[in-house]
Amino acid sequence: MTLLESFMTRVRELELYKQCYILIGVGPLVSARTANWMRNNVPDVHISDAIIKRLEGVDDQRREGNNCVPA
Repeated sequence: MTLLESFMTRVRELELYKQCYILIGVGPLVSARTANWMRNNVPDVHISDAIIKRLEGVDDQRREGNNCVPA
């Protein structure tokens, strides 16, 4: 089960969807540096080590960031 699936299961169990709106954000990562910054400074952002390592391993991080999907 993915992180989002687990989260939404819990939201339904607690019936939180009846009390508030939930906004899920998805966007491309432009670099490993940006991904690290977001992971360390933006609350509730989850970026795995595998994604950051993948970005660090290529020359065109912006292009690779458009193709990253959770492992």
